[in-house]
Amino acid sequence: MRIINYISALIIISLLLIACQKKIVSEGFVRKLAKIDNKNVLNVPENATNYLYVCLDNNKIFVTNVLELYDWYSNYQDKSKDFYTFLDNVLNQRFKLKSAIATKYEYQSFTVNPNIMRASSESITEKYFEQNESKEKYYFYPKSLSADDTQTILYKMFLEGYLISFDDYAGSYIVKKYQSK
Repeated sequence: MRIINYISALIIISLLLIACQKKIVSEGFVRKLAKIDNKNVLNVPENATNYLYVCLDNNKIFVTNVLELYDWYSNYQDKSKDFYTFLDNVLNQRFKLKSAIATKYEYQSFTVNPNIMRASSESITEKYFEQNESKEKYYFYPKSLSADDTQTILYKMFLEGYLISFDDYAGSYIVKKYQSK
């Protein structure tokens, strides 16, 4: 009887661990970002400058894009067999990047606000975002929010499957649901 209970407990724990390893970023999205030609040169994808969020070894989140991650990849080629594997691992938070390297890039790192992370994406869109007429995009004007709160809101939406970009002309972030085609 003990053996059956032990085996049952192991099966339940295994299933929970597998279920908890939810992918943050879909395989299709990573494949679109990781297009490399036969000369090992990145084919610049349509969403090349969209914000991507990766974990750093100092427990902060770093805002970046696929072009910068391609540059980072040169520091991690020994840990990843190819750029796709590297992207899949960092975007799905399977390993953390070195914070010392982050200082040479234009984007910033931030500390996640746990109160914002607990909020639903629906409450975030209602409280902080404006929506366009077709209801396909949101516009975010952070106004008086701190940089950490602004980036936590955008990070939360990224985790929920949204693409994040910045319109420097209008001074707003554009938040749009990712559509895999």
